[in-house]
Amino acid sequence: MNIFIKHIFNTGLIITLVCSLTFAQDGFLAKGDNTIVYKKLSHALKEPNKVQVLDLKWQYIRYLPSEIALFENLKDLNLSWNKLRRLPKVITRLQNLEKLELIDNSHLNLRLLFKKLAKLKNLQELSFGWNKLQSLPKEFAQLENLKAIGLRFKHNANLSPIFDKLGKLPKLEKLDMQRNYFSKMAPELSGLRNLKVLNLHSNKLEKVPSRLNRLKKLQRLDFGNNNIKEVPGFIGGFSDLRWLDFSVNKLESFPGRVGNLKKLKHLNISENSIVELPNNIGGLRELKHFNASKNQLTELPSSIKNLKKVEYLDLSSNYFKKLPKGIATLPMLKTLDLSNNPDLSFSNVFSEKQLKLREVLLTGNNFESIPTSLAKLPNLRVLDLGTNSLKKISKDVAKLKTVKELILAKNAFSQFPEEILQMTNLEVLNLDFNRITYIPDAISSLTNLKKISLRYNPISSRDIRKIKAAIPGIKIIR
Repeated sequence: MNIFIKHIFNTGLIITLVCSLTFAQDGFLAKGDNTIVYKKLSHALKEPNKVQVLDLKWQYIRYLPSEIALFENLKDLNLSWNKLRRLPKVITRLQNLEKLELIDNSHLNLRLLFKKLAKLKNLQELSFGWNKLQSLPKEFAQLENLKAIGLRFKHNANLSPIFDKLGKLPKLEKLDMQRNYFSKMAPELSGLRNLKVLNLHSNKLEKVPSRLNRLKKLQRLDFGNNNIKEVPGFIGGFSDLRWLDFSVNKLESFPGRVGNLKKLKHLNISENSIVELPNNIGGLRELKHFNASKNQLTELPSSIKNLKKVEYLDLSSNYFKKLPKGIATLPMLKTLDLSNNPDLSFSNVFSEKQLKLREVLLTGNNFESIPTSLAKLPNLRVLDLGTNSLKKISKDVAKLKTVKELILAKNAFSQFPEEILQMTNLEVLNLDFNRITYIPDAISSLTNLKKISLRYNPISSRDIRKIKAAIPGIKIIR
């Protein structure tokens, strides 16, 4: 994980990220399943019978040509972020179309649009975010085969009839209504018994309605960035839940029943006011990603040692003084963030048993010296010690030969810490915002160094030239 890009926000609606894409030739992309993604209409028209995925987003299209009807085998059509005013009548010939994305085409005539879409009997997924809808036309009810939909409405939209229409889609499995700013969740949604994904991120909800407990098939539930004060215990009964997000709310506690979610892999409760975690949090045996940062936590339950599959653990910006010994025995842990816990003792945190731990973030902890226990980590790759009060590097920590990225920005170094010269596998070094005036000749020993950042240090141009001469091809940021 790149520590400079720690928080990523998904602001689209039901956007499928195809991470296995590889470039083939101009205008084409090859998906991991060998399906060709056509990026230009002109290329697709040369072999229309082969086209299954057509991605025309961000092309400022105002009118879609009638030749679109030639793609009889088209399954996935992305027309997002264009200037469309209408879709041609021949769109109804695309009877194999399963997925249509129309994000941010705010000039579309909705009544005519849904009248056409209703004739696409195989349409299962519709993304319609960023269009600032006022309502849904009656033709919307004819999309009875929809399994996934994303919608965004104007702030003054009357949501009651909208929820009523949504509640009558019997096959719906994914509903994305993030960033609609509504304050109440309509009871009609509780009738969507096949729902697996519910995204209500960034609204103004103050309460999770009790009727939600009817959605027994939920696998992903996102209530992040609302005004919710309490997580109801019944959420612990969603036995298929894999993803749960209650970040950026007003929680002061967290229910113990959540520990019953035996399939949960992702839990985000960051940016609340939670003062204590229940002991049975250790029941989340499948958990891989746990973010409890920016709360009021002072201790962790000892059961944390049972999170044997956790890979990412963010406990930053809390009030810990001591952590249970179990932290040092989490066998799958790859990233640990303990930043902004200035009173924390690190005596029980690191051990040689943490074979997979690659990234440790310890910014803002008022360190005057680096915890020597860090030297126990056998495979550490990234170490962030920025925003502390360090003046030197201990010899023990300098023995971390596996570290490739070291961040020492915003500390109190007045001299280049020469102990770093022992870290011969170092590739990235950040010394921004210190008081370093001189670079030693021995920097040439860092033969693997690819980038060094020296911003806001009183270093002479002569020393910059020295670095360039010592390590050819290095990138210097100053």
